[in-house]
Amino acid sequence: MATDYLSLSCVPCDEEWPTGPDVTSDQQRGTLVRYLNQLRHRFPVPEGVRARFKIKSFPHDFGSYEEVCVLFDDDQLEAGSFAYFCDANCPARWDDEQVLVFDPKAEQEEAANEPVCLDDPGTGAVYNCSSLGCAVHGKRNREM
Repeated sequence: MATDYLSLSCVPCDEEWPTGPDVTSDQQRGTLVRYLNQLRHRFPVPEGVRARFKIKSFPHDFGSYEEVCVLFDDDQLEAGSFAYFCDANCPARWDDEQVLVFDPKAEQEEAANEPVCLDDPGTGAVYNCSSLGCAVHGKRNREM
């Protein structure tokens, strides 16, 4: 099993990270645990999907910092899809208690119907792109 991860930040995107001279590391750790629990509630891991949420530490020039991550088995398609589903649907606020159920079969069907574009027709390399046109490759999508 090859484990990979996606960082999901340390707080919901519209919330503030506690900083300042009076903020303790225990308060910051408590904020991380609160966000971890919010994500576990929001995204129940489907049975058989090899993924989990964890607070992960990262080295930095001025010490280390922590973020909440979703760890997943990158050898399992459903686990990677679940991780990206979480990344795309993170809560914006602390009071967002909506539960989002990931359905691996629905995700696979949706991905199969997404338009794709060819990066290099000579090699046949295929990349999924947004339905609005391929901003990365600068081409309009072509369905295959």
